[in-house]
Amino acid sequence: MPARTILIVDSDSASLNYLTRILQEQRYFVSGTGSGREGISNAWQDQPDLIIIDPAFQDIPTAEFLQQIRQDSRSSNIPVLALSS
Repeated sequence: MPARTILIVDSDSASLNYLTRILQEQRYFVSGTGSGREGISNAWQDQPDLIIIDPAFQDIPTAEFLQQIRQDSRSSNIPVLALSS
């Protein structure tokens, strides 16, 4: 069975590194970015199995991020999990 892919979008590099390490230990393939706009681009290109976001990223409002993810056929069916602070 191929490894599941998870995209993490979190502007806090310590949190991003921590989540990446934990998920990789569980044999997930993880890609990450600190930018909401880059996260959208990565979702469209890589089509991960799950997107985990920290809504505190600064470059794009969370609602706009989610709207762009949901309105594009390349990412509309990808589950998005939002972390809370």
